Amino acid sequence: MNQVVQAVMKSKATTIDMDTFSIEDALDCMRAIYKVQYKTFVANVTTQVIERHLVRGLENIVSPLVVVKMSDSEVEAIASEQTTTKQQRIMLVSRVRILGEGLAIFQELIGS
Repeated sequence: MNQVVQAVMKSKATTIDMDTFSIEDALDCMRAIYKVQYKTFVANVTTQVIERHLVRGLENIVSPLVVVKMSDSEVEAIASEQTTTKQQRIMLVSRVRILGEGLAIFQELIGS
């Protein structure tokens, strides 16, 4: 009788262990699925927020029809370079022109 009880108890222990194993396996699978779905959800929400709040209306800012309706000062404020950059560009172009003239003079003197 004692051996029968031990066999039944051993059978129950194996069943409980298999149940525990199955539950833990299912939980691991659910955690893996949740992790992937979480990343997908965050990516989708981020994309929607960017599209709704940052990109929407952009076509009205850069539209040729909107630019045509702007005053010259508005277009210049949007599209022109900074004053310091403009001055530096003018100075550098002048230097290039002067150096080019100097090179031409030098080549004339060397050539003759």
